[in-house]
Amino acid sequence: MPPTLESVYDDPGFAGAVPMKDAILDTLRTSRVRPKVPSYQTVSSNVSTFLADPASLDPAAAATRLRTSIQDALDSKGVIP
Repeated sequence: MPPTLESVYDDPGFAGAVPMKDAILDTLRTSRVRPKVPSYQTVSSNVSTFLADPASLDPAAAATRLRTSIQDALDSKGVIP
């Protein structure tokens, strides 16, 4: 878990130990809380599953499958408890 205090990222010792500190800091500055909806876990799991193997992905088919999956989750069809 990266530090959440911005001042830590200014420490020269931290910068030397963590070369990707700027990317981490940018992520922390722009991140948001996950939505508080019952279907979030289903949508997240489906996105991860459908996009897990990008080399064999058919973009148009994946987009259609994701659209359907997300709508089903929003409609509470197949929601993971």
